[in-house]
Amino acid sequence: MDALESAYAEVGRQALRRFQSGDDVLDLPTVLRAAFAKREHALPDPLLSRVAKVQDHLKDIAELLPDLEAELKVRQTAFRKLRAKAEETERYAALHQEHADAVQKLVDENRKTALAEATALVVQELAKTSKDGKKQQIQYFLYGLASSVPLGVAGNFVFEWLA
Repeated sequence: MDALESAYAEVGRQALRRFQSGDDVLDLPTVLRAAFAKREHALPDPLLSRVAKVQDHLKDIAELLPDLEAELKVRQTAFRKLRAKAEETERYAALHQEHADAVQKLVDENRKTALAEATALVVQELAKTSKDGKKQQIQYFLYGLASSVPLGVAGNFVFEWLA
């Protein structure tokens, strides 16, 4: 039975006692005051205590709300600054990536050019060395031919002279 029902029951009991005692005047405000006075001395209503707790919490929240709003504004400002810095960093990274790509392209082109030039020089040197080698071989052949005939004739004279 909740507090209101117990108050009504008390009012009813008091009214019945007065009527049984012979009092024909029923003073309802006095009976209600007495019933509610007894109710206040009884156990507190859990709903009222919970409402009081909620009111206390709402007061605490109302006190903390300006601090939370200030903290939120500070964090939003910091977030905006970080976002702007991140965007700037991304732009720099893109710019540096473009520079890096350009440098890589130049390096690749220079490497290809240097490789082509080196290959051409090697082929040219090989051709020159081949030509020089052929000339040298022909020269040695002619020197050998030119020196072997007189040596052969001289050897025949020496052999005949000794024999």
